[in-house]
Amino acid sequence: MVPDGLALQQQAKQAMELQKVAYINNDIALHKMLWFADTNSVSQLSYQQKKNLFGDNYNMLGMDYYVGGIYDPTPNIVREILSSRLIPEWDWRDRHGANKQDKVNYYYDGDPNGSGWLTSIKNQNNHPGCTGLCYIYGPLGAIEGLANLYFNHHVDFNLSEQNVLECDNWDGANPPYETDCKGSSNSITNNYVRNNGVVDQVCYPDTNHSNVCHENPFPNGSPQYRIKIEGSSYLNSSETEDIKNALINKGPLICSLSNYSNNQSHSMVLIGYGTCTLNDTLYKAPYDTGYIVIDENSSYLGAMYWKYKNSWGVGNGDEGYMYHLDNQSNGHPEYVTYYKTPLDDILSNDDTVSYFDKDRDGYYNWGIGSVRPQGCPNTKLDSHDSEPRLGPFDENYFSLPVAPVIVVKHGSNTIHQNGVYSFYNPLLEDEQQEVLTFTILNIGTAQLNLIPSNLGDCFFEQL
Repeated sequence: MVPDGLALQQQAKQAMELQKVAYINNDIALHKMLWFADTNSVSQLSYQQKKNLFGDNYNMLGMDYYVGGIYDPTPNIVREILSSRLIPEWDWRDRHGANKQDKVNYYYDGDPNGSGWLTSIKNQNNHPGCTGLCYIYGPLGAIEGLANLYFNHHVDFNLSEQNVLECDNWDGANPPYETDCKGSSNSITNNYVRNNGVVDQVCYPDTNHSNVCHENPFPNGSPQYRIKIEGSSYLNSSETEDIKNALINKGPLICSLSNYSNNQSHSMVLIGYGTCTLNDTLYKAPYDTGYIVIDENSSYLGAMYWKYKNSWGVGNGDEGYMYHLDNQSNGHPEYVTYYKTPLDDILSNDDTVSYFDKDRDGYYNWGIGSVRPQGCPNTKLDSHDSEPRLGPFDENYFSLPVAPVIVVKHGSNTIHQNGVYSFYNPLLEDEQQEVLTFTILNIGTAQLNLIPSNLGDCFFEQL
């Protein structure tokens, strides 16, 4: 059987893909870089599809073949290792153990892929004929994650990109853009969400772009929610320490990377950062196909990298995420924007912020921000509400260790730590016994010491 022309084209493209992968991986090995290249859902797109995704005259420097590790497009530069007083790693996915299956009694989100407080990876290439839609996907991805953190439980909004695309007055109403479906600035999306709110994906699903705003009625019934933001603001600094501080205090940020696509930038959600440390193990996705261990001879030791949530689908990068080495010429976050709270579901009368002390250490977690929600006890914010021995942050966002707080109850009586509790029953006769049940309210264990009293056969209870 002779293959048809399309099959031959696909075979030729696959052979060329494998040659490119081999070339990139040889270069990675030569320079002892920390990332992996392979064919994936983005590298296998056609030229026209890549133009739709990246823009004209793109040069991705191998990023379209990235499948894990810490990406570095410029291996030969001399890296300046900057000192920092701040905690060396941050990741909004794992705060309070939200991405760890052994933390199911705390904040684990049930996602085996480890998204934690973030929502699922989406694919901006799902809109035929449209280009550069990261200006919608990036901001909405950040707002979805921020909503989980702000309300302090997994609301997991799935916001409609199509709603913004057709209703933001960027390309559907203002000449000469009425027949276009092209990229724009993040501020277009931010302003739309602030002024109008964005509805859920179910009521306004992805479809071919029509240049018509379908809100009266919505394409698929009434919305379940419509989310508005208080506003957004550019961070007036490009300094690494300032970006880290904003990330920790404001939640997931929206930012851009440039120098890959003819001076056009690509918007992604900035979710964290890390530092290359001795014996760190970096994996190729899927995770059983390869790994790199950072050894003592690595030129990357001490180098900092940023963690991004991308919108190219789960088949690209580290299951949709990217770890990008920081340098000022290529890879440093630009146009960093944070979102102002409160967030508001304008279709709901209940926008309550939850607060918890799930590890029962006496410190409460209320999500993000320095302002305690109404009703929350007067404590400092718990830095890790699934570890009872870790309390509030210090000034550099390290978790402060705390002594265990023990709370024991006998009936309605509370016995405080280092307190003494006495009991006496004058109705007991000789040889009779009374069974007392004490309840330890904390996670973990506590020690109860029985001490004879001077009143006969009764005891004091001491913690």
